[in-house]
Amino acid sequence: MSAFAHPREVMRRFIADKRVPYPVFGGYVLRHVPRVMGASFDEIAPINTIVRVRCPTLLVYGRGHATVPVVAVMDGPA
Repeated sequence: MSAFAHPREVMRRFIADKRVPYPVFGGYVLRHVPRVMGASFDEIAPINTIVRVRCPTLLVYGRGHATVPVVAVMDGPA
């Protein structure tokens, strides 16, 4: 089981994979989804919330990961 590093990046890739025209709908989706959830993407992003974990945590990641490219992990959230 794994989590994404930042939901905004996952949503951007999902929108692109589905060929949704970003200028028309992509920005709307990225604003609408957090309003529906009641939290911003930054508030729930594992890359930001991991600092609140107070027990030993093992993070395992592979360069062949298909959902979150290694560049996203190395560069951090946009």
